[in-house]
Amino acid sequence: MILPLRRAHGVLWLGLAIVLPAGLALALWSRPPAVLPTPAAPVGWNAMPGAGASVVPLDPSPFALSVEEDGSLRLLAIGEPDGVAPGLYLYAVGSEVAAGDALPDDAELLGSAEVGAAVRPPPSGSARLVLYSALYETVVGVGEMPAPGSRDR
Repeated sequence: MILPLRRAHGVLWLGLAIVLPAGLALALWSRPPAVLPTPAAPVGWNAMPGAGASVVPLDPSPFALSVEEDGSLRLLAIGEPDGVAPGLYLYAVGSEVAAGDALPDDAELLGSAEVGAAVRPPPSGSARLVLYSALYETVVGVGEMPAPGSRDR
């Protein structure tokens, strides 16, 4: 009574042992090729500063500011900004601040830091420009505001 059931069970297991690996190999062989990521752009400015603009690096972040002739600020990215989170804001401060610090109390918000977007600095003429990460709640870049009329690059 049990012998016919054992035979049927053995035949089914043998059939599955042959069919399932063959089916898996066929499925893997017939799938479309994987889409590889495009290579990164070469390192360099992804937005060029305007003619007559001063460039202010925001160390140690991979960003810089272009101070245009009309006084507006434009964020530039140097190469690939790896490790820098979205949600960056540009502030003007008068006190000492370094990367990794919290935002000081005297900080004035200039605007959201989007690459290529122009931001007008505050009329107070603060000495330092700060790039602040809202995600990490810390300063990620600091730069000195150039003196009015300076055109050094």
